[in-house]
Amino acid sequence: MLLSELIETRTALGARVSIESLIKLTPTKANLIESDGVEKEVKMAEAIEKLNRQQYQASWEASPTGPRLILRNCPYAVILEKHPELCCMDEALISKLLDQPVQQTAKLERQPDGAPHCAFVTLAKS
Repeated sequence: MLLSELIETRTALGARVSIESLIKLTPTKANLIESDGVEKEVKMAEAIEKLNRQQYQASWEASPTGPRLILRNCPYAVILEKHPELCCMDEALISKLLDQPVQQTAKLERQPDGAPHCAFVTLAKS
C-alpha cells in the first residue's frame, strides 16, 4: 500500500503528502475485544512511558490477538537464568500498568537484527 501510494504521486511533494496521510492512519491507542464482545481501550501509552522511565525500551504493535508490548532491554538479563521469576514479576507489573491480564510470548528472543526482546500480549478479562 505504501509503495503504490508513493509511486502514484511520483514527486517529492506528492510523496510527502502521501506519507503524512499514511501517518494519520497509524494507531495511537490500543484496543482489545473482551470475551463478551465489548471493545476496551488498553492504557498502552501510559504503560510504555512508565516502562521506558525504567530503561525497558518498550514499544507496542498491533497483533491479531490484541496489542503486543515489546521490551527491547531486560534489566535482569545477566541474572535471568538463575532467577526466571523476574519474568513473572514483569508480567505482573505490566498487567497492573495496563489494568489488563497479559501473557509473556517471547523471552529474550533474537529479532532479525540480532537484538534480544521480550514480548507480552494482552488477554481478555474472564
